[in-house]
Amino acid sequence: MAVKIPEVVNRFWQERTVREQRMLAAMAVVVLPSVLVFGILQPLAVSIERNRMNALRLEGDLGAMRKLETEAKALNARPALAPLPSRGLQTMIEAAMARSGFPGAAVKLSAEGDNGVRMTGEAGFDAWVRLAGVLERESQIRVLRLSVTPLEQAGHVKLDAVLVHAGGDA
Repeated sequence: MAVKIPEVVNRFWQERTVREQRMLAAMAVVVLPSVLVFGILQPLAVSIERNRMNALRLEGDLGAMRKLETEAKALNARPALAPLPSRGLQTMIEAAMARSGFPGAAVKLSAEGDNGVRMTGEAGFDAWVRLAGVLERESQIRVLRLSVTPLEQAGHVKLDAVLVHAGGDA
């Protein structure tokens, strides 16, 4: 016949002297709360705090994803345009360079295939990136190929870029 646990504990307790019983009771008063606090409650509190931080981070990521979704929908809503021929594209690029204040004196534009324009020369890197953004945003002119080499003058680069309009190819 199986002996029940309460009977075993009761028998163990009864076999101890009064002094041993008091020591075991005092030890239980110290050990059990310690086990409860350090073994259960503290790890639980750490886990809850970590989960709160993860939830805040995920909410921030969700907000960023929603913003990106809105931007993607706005970009997809733009009508698709037929690619411009090189001559018309070159005129649009020159106009955008003038509007954005791009110092185009050291940059040469030339036709590249039927629908592309090659831009070669030296320019400030920040000015080039700003111009590329203006071209894409305002005219749907994108960079098809790009080679950038840093120059000795800080912030200036040697450019070799091929630009196309809409879905064009050079």
